[in-house]
Amino acid sequence: MIIFALIPVKEPGKSKTRLSPYLNREERSGLVKAMLSDVLNALNGLVVPLIITSADIEVKGCHILKEEKSQGLTQAVEEGKKYALEHGAEATVFVPADTPLINRRHIEDIISLGRKHMLIISPARKGGVGIIYKRPPDLLSEHFSSTTFPDIINMAERRGLRYYIYDSFYVSLDIDKKEDVIEFFHYGKGTATYTFLEKFRHRFIKE
Repeated sequence: MIIFALIPVKEPGKSKTRLSPYLNREERSGLVKAMLSDVLNALNGLVVPLIITSADIEVKGCHILKEEKSQGLTQAVEEGKKYALEHGAEATVFVPADTPLINRRHIEDIISLGRKHMLIISPARKGGVGIIYKRPPDLLSEHFSSTTFPDIINMAERRGLRYYIYDSFYVSLDIDKKEDVIEFFHYGKGTATYTFLEKFRHRFIKE
């Protein structure tokens, strides 16, 4: 089965502004790239990675869908879905680019579960959504907000779709705020993101 991973990426220098008290623009850009590296490492060889972005990003082995300008997460995923369908995708999996604790086992789980379930969805800790697996890619459309997770569940139930909730701390931990970084330090050893953030640990954690 051909599965495309949809990975929207904001312009690195304009991302993670809530961390600006601790990391400057260039450092935040480095963080975005480190997190993306960890996500792509988890996907490698299992699915076809598709990065949707308005930034000048080149990643070996990835499809890149270049937006003329950043149009928001909902529109980016919609455009990614169309691209995936045009390139033979039988399923898609939306993967946030800022969840560096995702590993190959999680993606293998999703692929395995996807043989039985047309829709797989994971909750994010802040009320939103993490991974969204759909077979076929146009199974339903989503609008990304703080209520995306319950909205998709309600839509699936109204349509009588079989779905599976994949609830994992490692999939749900994204990095947006100081508290996220501090928590990440407890679990992220061995990742590119940990190696990058370790240089700035003193800014987040006062010894």
